[in-house]
Amino acid sequence: MRSLPLRVRITLLVVATGALMAAIIVGAGGVSEVNESITLESLGSTADALDSTDRKLADYGDELKGRILDWSDDDNGGAFDAWNLDDISPKIETVDIEGRNIALEPTGSVGISSTIRCRGVSGGVECESEGDVEPTSWARAAVDQRASIVAVKRPVVVHGFVVEDSTGRQTLVTLEVDPFVGSDSDISSGIGDIALVALPLLLFGLGAITWFSLGRALNPVAAMIDQVDNIGADSLDQRVAVPVADDELKHLATTMNRMLDRLQGANERQRQFISDASHELRSPITATGVTLDVARARPDEADWEHVASVVDEENTRLASLVDDLLLLARMDEDAGHDSESYAWAVDLDEVCLAEAERPHPVEVSVRVIEPVRVTGNTSALKRLVRNLVENATAHAATSVWIEIEQSGQQAIVRVADDGPGVPPEFAEKIFERFVRVDESRVRNDHRSPKKGGAGLGLAIARRVAQNHDGSVKLVEEPGYGAVFELRLPLVD
Repeated sequence: MRSLPLRVRITLLVVATGALMAAIIVGAGGVSEVNESITLESLGSTADALDSTDRKLADYGDELKGRILDWSDDDNGGAFDAWNLDDISPKIETVDIEGRNIALEPTGSVGISSTIRCRGVSGGVECESEGDVEPTSWARAAVDQRASIVAVKRPVVVHGFVVEDSTGRQTLVTLEVDPFVGSDSDISSGIGDIALVALPLLLFGLGAITWFSLGRALNPVAAMIDQVDNIGADSLDQRVAVPVADDELKHLATTMNRMLDRLQGANERQRQFISDASHELRSPITATGVTLDVARARPDEADWEHVASVVDEENTRLASLVDDLLLLARMDEDAGHDSESYAWAVDLDEVCLAEAERPHPVEVSVRVIEPVRVTGNTSALKRLVRNLVENATAHAATSVWIEIEQSGQQAIVRVADDGPGVPPEFAEKIFERFVRVDESRVRNDHRSPKKGGAGLGLAIARRVAQNHDGSVKLVEEPGYGAVFELRLPLVD
């Protein structure tokens, strides 16, 4: 079942559900037991059915009275035997004044009272008398009670009259007829025949409607599949058409477009990264090659000590660049994943004090307002602080300051210098890879042992902070050049 297409599965499910419901209805007597609405629709209104039955029963009652009188006049002995007349078969009962069922055995001449005629539907009963001799109260009450009991379940017509013989004995004769008797089987048979034809057609129609409706509903999905299938690495600028209706399909299309946006952005950043990395790697290689070519062209006049110094410097720069690239690649791969290497506490103020004691081209001072301890990787956090300090010393005029404090549940480290600062439009851009605000100045700075960085230091610092659930940003502090603020969560 699961291997079938979604459209086929849903269609089969709907048809099977319809068949099951039909089977339940039929099994519960939905066809054989005709409900009142179907019956009334087949035979006409309830009032018409009651009137017709009432007339037939009145004729039957009149003929029955006549036969009772004839039977009495003939002075027949024993009980009177009533038989069915015409096209109806009423239920006939004879009871005495105490409500007991007895045989009709009049003695001598008899008198017959007027007919009590009752009609009842859904518990409501209407009774009237027809004739000159008023029936006794107990007889009227008995007929009315019988009609009330039966009318709760079905429409009914009840007639009754009292037979009183020459000895004064009174016997109530009741005739009861269901207006729809004899019709249920015909209607049930007709409905059964109709069901045999209509049910398969109904299920077929239900399946067809479901099939075509699902087809129309899934057309946008098929279009999305075709569009996405044609999108490759060289066409990530294409987008899926978004339906107008605000439904799940629109949300799916919007989500896919956001995913394509992320893929396009990642692809562009990867291409830019490869381009920048190639350029940065080519620079020391080219410098080394040119220096060696010039020395080999005039080996007797070449200053080989200078050549060795240049090659060593460019080789050191190349190795540092490769290390930075590998570090960024590892951090990108580990981003969002828990690591056992971040499982211990680190005194961040000690890391800053140790960094300040390293040799720098300008003075680096540390002010510990509050000691702070964070959870993380010691070597990664040292690299973070070192990159911030080296960036500050590369731009400072005379001094760099490190300030450490706590704020709530966060450790705050500020690294400030007295250099020219960073233009506001570069406040975020400087954290991108291979970005330098003033490349020529950094490259030619005599204090930088690497003749300037490759523009990866701040990018690495931000990535390390993010991997420790922290952040690094450039803030404005009056009286300073550039001020970088590091925030990391304290040890819980």
